[in-house]
Order: sequence, then C-alpha cells, then structure tokens
Amino acid sequence: MQAPVIIGIAGGTGSGKTTVARAIYDRVGRDRIEWISHDSYYRNFDGLSTEERHKINFDHPDSLETELLTRHLDVLAKGSSVDVPTYDFAAHARRQETQHVEPRRVIIVEGILVLAEPELRKRIDIKLFVDTPADIRFM
Repeated sequence: MQAPVIIGIAGGTGSGKTTVARAIYDRVGRDRIEWISHDSYYRNFDGLSTEERHKINFDHPDSLETELLTRHLDVLAKGSSVDVPTYDFAAHARRQETQHVEPRRVIIVEGILVLAEPELRKRIDIKLFVDTPADIRFM
C-alpha cells in the first residue's frame, strides 16, 4: 500500500474547519478517505474533580495527547488500522468506546491546533488553515 496523503485542517473555533473537511470527505468518497478529529485526543481527565476539569484550558496544546495521534498516523501510514479514542465533552473524560480507523489513501486530520504541533505537522502533506475573522466565527 502506498503511503496516504495526510491533509491537516486547522483554524479557530467556529472557523469552518469541519465544513471544509466535510466537503473534502464527500468529494473524495468514504471508501478512499478517513477523517480524524484532533479533539478525540483530549487527555483523559477522569481522575480530576468536576470543578478541576472545568478549569482546564482546552485550547492549550498540553490538553491534547498529540503524541498518540502522531503514533496513530504513523501506524496508518504503514498500512495498519488504529483505534481512535472518543471523548465525552460533557464529562471531560475519554469514553470506553473507540473509533476503528482503517488505512485509506487520504486521511484528514482536523482541529484548532493541528498545525501548531511540530511532530504532527511533519506528517501532514497538505496544510490548510481556515482563516475566518473572529467576529464572523462568533456568529
């Protein structure tokens, strides 16, 4: 199997990252593409109290287990599947269930900090930043 093309899509909250990813996903076709959200890799904060979890800055790179995402992309690039964590945003904790992801010709990785992480950025072939003014994102 040929190494996949990895597309990284970043931008601020509400910028349209998911809309861009969905358009690519629909255009390329489900049989040739996988879509991974960086949000799935939020660290598991289930050992903290609810009050402590609400104080976490989820826009900071340390809140994400990017090293696991990087390893998953390496495994996918070698032709093997991975089990991506799923995250419960209400509880600020990982769920027991995972999302089984198969290697495909194209892999989209989407999230606000996807292009901010050097090791992750090295693995991304096509880098897209959705630049939407803050006042538009707010709406």
